[in-house]
Amino acid sequence: MTWDTHLPVLSAVRNSSGGLETPKPMAYGTAFPVAPGLFLTAGHVIKDAKADGIPGLALVRPGQKMFAHEIIDYELVDAVDLAILRCPSLVQLPPLPIDFDRPLDILMPAQAVGFPLAMDAEHVRPPRRPGIRRPRSHSP
Repeated sequence: MTWDTHLPVLSAVRNSSGGLETPKPMAYGTAFPVAPGLFLTAGHVIKDAKADGIPGLALVRPGQKMFAHEIIDYELVDAVDLAILRCPSLVQLPPLPIDFDRPLDILMPAQAVGFPLAMDAEHVRPPRRPGIRRPRSHSP
């Protein structure tokens, strides 16, 4: 089965049967799996969802009702606006591969999560193509 691994982060309330309901059909942001049952999102996203109720993740399937899965624990890394979420009911989702060890070449295919235009220039290199020379800086 194919999954959309960008899951909406939402805020829920507990219903009389102990399940979760989402009174506000609102996504505070998205999260993506990095290991079985572990997800990453922006720190401000989980803070906002927690302020309005019980934070959860929604598994969205075409033609089906959105179902909230409770985030049972999370850890904030405020210095970089990051949160690691634990949601054991979604362990079946395959994690997205993450690679911080290779700089990107210009025009290299990549997947972006979050705001795709937020990149640091020191992580981007000019393309390496046969017959194309890199410009050299000249001292005055």
